[in-house]
Amino acid sequence: MTPREAIAPPELAVVCTPAPGDPVVVAVTGALGKRSTAALLARLLGAATTATTSLAAAGAPRVAVVLNVGCTGHGKQRAAEAIGELLDTLPPDGLAVLNADDPYARALAARSSAPVLTFGRTDGDVRAVGVRLDPAGRAAFTLTDPHGAGAPVRLDRPGACQVFNATAAAAVGLGLGLELGRVAGALGTDWGAGAAF
Repeated sequence: MTPREAIAPPELAVVCTPAPGDPVVVAVTGALGKRSTAALLARLLGAATTATTSLAAAGAPRVAVVLNVGCTGHGKQRAAEAIGELLDTLPPDGLAVLNADDPYARALAARSSAPVLTFGRTDGDVRAVGVRLDPAGRAAFTLTDPHGAGAPVRLDRPGACQVFNATAAAAVGLGLGLELGRVAGALGTDWGAGAAF
């Protein structure tokens, strides 16, 4: 492999929960949505801070979230390979959360020794159903869990892209054992100043 063909490590947004003695490190990667998703996760999981870093600096995540695989053509395959290295680091009792609407992200499931939970709008274990936008561009939808139960969500940030970020964060919360109602309620609250639009 020439230096030009080398695979760059993915940039991560990292959230660390404040659990005493056993913090949960959640690494979020993808071409788009890392900071917004990390801000949602921080709110949902009660974390005080988020950071953007590399896999080497993040330590060993227990949860990995793959939002999407960027680039086009062969670049997409190389990006997926680099992101797959994140999934390789997960422990068997960890969690891989993958975008079911992105075929490259979904295909990474085989790389994880941890359980896999998918999210999306058209497919996935955790879905946003019946998405609609108010005049200010804020989304409302029904969040469905892997068992088919649903709860209403109304996001406070504008943009249809926020549905994607919220559904990814919801999959992490549900995968870590939070109740659907708590997850749905937390998604509608202020995400904090660190969230990108």
